[in-house]
Amino acid sequence: MPRQDEVRRLLAARPGDATEALAAYVGIA
Repeated sequence: MPRQDEVRRLLAARPGDATEALAAYVGIA
């Protein structure tokens, strides 16, 4: 599972993919 800070960094770097990244994070968690 990705670390929360890693997820935040990815979301900050790619705001257009926020929904997809969050869905992937929730799906893995």
